[in-house]
Amino acid sequence: ARLKLARALWELCRFVPVVVTCGIGLAVLFVLAGLIEAIGLGWAVLLSGVVLLIAGAVAAGISTAAKWLIVGPIRAGEHPLWSSFVWRTEVSDTFTEMVAAPWFARAATGTPALAVWLRSLGTKIGRGVWCDSYWLPEPDLIDLRDGASVGQGCVVQTHLFHDRVLSLDSVTLRAGSTLG
Repeated sequence: ARLKLARALWELCRFVPVVVTCGIGLAVLFVLAGLIEAIGLGWAVLLSGVVLLIAGAVAAGISTAAKWLIVGPIRAGEHPLWSSFVWRTEVSDTFTEMVAAPWFARAATGTPALAVWLRSLGTKIGRGVWCDSYWLPEPDLIDLRDGASVGQGCVVQTHLFHDRVLSLDSVTLRAGSTLG
């Protein structure tokens, strides 16, 4: 009963990123409305890109903070399905999908900004890496060496569930390699 209650409470925490992303959306609308009121529609349209860039940076920062506060560093090893670690990583992944992805990561794929954000999550990224995917579920376990490429829609998978056990290990894309 205690495990079921704990799981239910962690599942409820997955609602927090939904509220956060809605909050960012409302903040963007209020800022744009304030700009229209203060300086007119034309200037607000011209400044809307800056407003969205700031919203994206905030979303990326919130997702990074959530990863480090909720999960912390991720190491290779095994964890039972019914463990706090697994549940916490699921909540952290929800921040990536609901906050960072729509406000930042989808637009930043293939750019240096995505590499900066992935590094903030713990990914090792070399020089000249092309990463057209934000989905690196356990970023601390990923090493993308110089000149490596990760294609669009690819998931750099570092885990496997087998017999209700989560097994984690590192994944290295060596210099010049391609995942596509």
